[in-house]
Amino acid sequence: MTAHKKPTLVQWLEAETGKVLEPPPSDAKDRHVSVRVPTELYERVEQVAGGRGESVSQAMRRLVAESLDRISHPDVAALDTAIAALEDLRRRSA
Repeated sequence: MTAHKKPTLVQWLEAETGKVLEPPPSDAKDRHVSVRVPTELYERVEQVAGGRGESVSQAMRRLVAESLDRISHPDVAALDTAIAALEDLRRRSA
């Protein structure tokens, strides 16, 4: 098993309490992630979530998953369209 550096907060808690905090079992299906976002971004996600009948947490999970899918599997047609638009812009500005 590869040793991972513990997050700063965990290190601090261990130092404060004198206890060693063990990570969750590796077979855990879900992990908690807390991310600070600007108020404007939160409000946008909240609006999208409400429109789809989702909680903000559900919307964030879906949006992150969809974004990662797009990064991992880019839409070839969309890339071709973007390339054509850039080539057209280059021709017009030459």
